[in-house]
Amino acid sequence: KFGVPIRELLAREGLPKRHLKLPFVYVSERSDGAISVVGANIFPEQIKEALYHPYIKQRITGKFHIATKERTYSRKFVIYVVLRNDIKKTSGLAQTICKIISEHLKTKSAEYAHILEQKKKQALPLVLLSTYHETPHFEVGKKHRWLKKLPS
Repeated sequence: KFGVPIRELLAREGLPKRHLKLPFVYVSERSDGAISVVGANIFPEQIKEALYHPYIKQRITGKFHIATKERTYSRKFVIYVVLRNDIKKTSGLAQTICKIISEHLKTKSAEYAHILEQKKKQALPLVLLSTYHETPHFEVGKKHRWLKKLPS
């Protein structure tokens, strides 16, 4: 349907010539909005549910997005959250939000719970807070996207 010359691409990349059973599907990106955190799928809806926690809900606007940031030997799970106008950003608030989100994700995903137990530092999200007027990751007046691609 899309006319991708798969055999030519394999030859150009120097991959071994094998007989391919066609057709097959090649997926280049996720389309379901999920990100992968050390093998566990995290969906924006799960983060949104966690942000409805009473402690968090009264401090944020509701705008957020999730991303993964590539590091040398790992991938970091990042959540950007916009605070309400009257709330100041502090590292303590970010840590509390991180803890509430990770506890919520444990209840929603057995894979995440296992990874959190085994590789806690890699599985915990990095929560980055923005004040209401300081929104470098959100365009004012436009609907935001839950999933964001970050440069490597």
